[in-house]
Amino acid sequence: MFKASTELISFLDACVKLNNHSETDVVLLDLYENPVKVNIIELRKIVYQKYTEQMSAWLNEYTELSKNR
Repeated sequence: MFKASTELISFLDACVKLNNHSETDVVLLDLYENPVKVNIIELRKIVYQKYTEQMSAWLNEYTELSKNR
């Protein structure tokens, strides 16, 4: 399990650029400090999608609460 954050997205972007697609797997520590081998390209897609979904939902909720004040 990973936290979908801008830090993780940036790290995965850097991994993709540095590896130049020659190596797509990397070992990361998950939320519980366990090493997990992941595909950086697939994980980047998933993390970015989840991050944008949650930020959009948060913005919608914030906007709605702001209207009610």
